[in-house]
Amino acid sequence: MEARPLRLRLPIPARSPAQPLRRFTPSPSPPASSTATSPPPRTRKSRKRPCQPSGPRQAHIRARNRSPSPVTTSGATIYYTTNGSTPTTASTKDAGPVAISTTTTLKAIATAPNLANSAVASGLYTIQTGTTIVATPKFSPVPGTYTGYQYVSMSTTTPGATIYYTTNATTPTTSSPKYVGAIIVHVSSTLKAFATAPNMINSAVATGVYTIQ
Repeated sequence: MEARPLRLRLPIPARSPAQPLRRFTPSPSPPASSTATSPPPRTRKSRKRPCQPSGPRQAHIRARNRSPSPVTTSGATIYYTTNGSTPTTASTKDAGPVAISTTTTLKAIATAPNLANSAVASGLYTIQTGTTIVATPKFSPVPGTYTGYQYVSMSTTTPGATIYYTTNATTPTTSSPKYVGAIIVHVSSTLKAFATAPNMINSAVATGVYTIQ
């Protein structure tokens, strides 16, 4: 008989459920050498903003923050008064320098075709002659706090002097009310007065504050 080779079948052991599958994990790369030079961090350049904008906006801001300069209007006509009144186009037309020999309040306006009239310019010119000063006026009763209205009189020791006064704290001029008798102060007021006399220097301005409760 012919001999046949013997074939053996070995059993394959079953995988235990407690044994997990193994996965391939690549080994970590070696750490970089401490001597390696890293590139410097990139920095963002900041743009410097100008302190003031340029161009038309800069000119606009400068013009807004700067006081306006005087402007001369060609072809304008000036009208003026010398008595403290407000000038109109019926007032004296300017034709040259104005001679002022006594204390004067000069007011003037300018007009031009197709333009609105200018604001009124005002100037007080005090002409003093002589060397003697008029005595400063005094108030009676003395300034202070009172209950109820008061009759306030004014006087100066200079004979023939004329007193001018205001009751709204403005500086009096010869265009202010002339004192002719006691005035009634029924609300809190600041009185100011000065005196004039021919061939004498005007007095200092007296001030009196009256508080009415």
